[in-house]
Amino acid sequence: MHDKKNWKKNLENFRTIFFMVGLALSLMAATEIIQWTTEYQVPEPKEPIEESTFVIPNLPPITIPEKPEIPEPKKEPEPEPIKLDANKFKKVDNDFKEPTRPTLNLGDLNDTIEPEFMGPPDVPEPIEAYFVENMARPKDCEALQGKKEQMDCFSNFVKFYLADEVNFPRSNAFFATTETVYIQFVIDEFGMVKEVEAIRGENPDFREEAVRAISELPELVPAKQMGRPVPVKVVVPVRFRLD
Repeated sequence: MHDKKNWKKNLENFRTIFFMVGLALSLMAATEIIQWTTEYQVPEPKEPIEESTFVIPNLPPITIPEKPEIPEPKKEPEPEPIKLDANKFKKVDNDFKEPTRPTLNLGDLNDTIEPEFMGPPDVPEPIEAYFVENMARPKDCEALQGKKEQMDCFSNFVKFYLADEVNFPRSNAFFATTETVYIQFVIDEFGMVKEVEAIRGENPDFREEAVRAISELPELVPAKQMGRPVPVKVVVPVRFRLD
């Protein structure tokens, strides 16, 4: 008779268990290797960008210099009165003759003179702001002489004026509407703003409000070309944005 083998001692019966245990150990070893070699980087949070309500691009800031103190003029001593000696003058005979008055020939008073038609006075054409010698500017900057200082003063004045005077239209207050309206106007030879118009912009409420604000600019120092006051043409962007 052959001896019967004990089935518990037969390793073939545990093949599946050995396979599963080996597979689990292999996965654990692979996971540990990946964790040792992989680096994690946490992205740094970005800082929020603050935005202002009205932005006028390409308008650098300006610092207005303080007015220098004018020294008081020195008082000069009054000159001594000149004393005249009457004995030094020579007496002259009074032989002055009164000249005869000329007579004017007025001709025939019935003759009529036809007036010559001179036509309307010539109105100077506005000059672009970049070509004028002395830029128009507020009266606080009238003493500035350089073209760059005058342009910076005017840009800074317009920027702060629009920030205070422009109102966001109520009809667009409930919508996230943002638009830049370009306004063209003329500062005449007397420093007054005229011919204000919106040359770019889709929203009619924004166009109307921008034209209103520019039309109410105060009187300015007029621009000059070759020492004479001249009208100057200016284009200003007005940006509407509701934060």
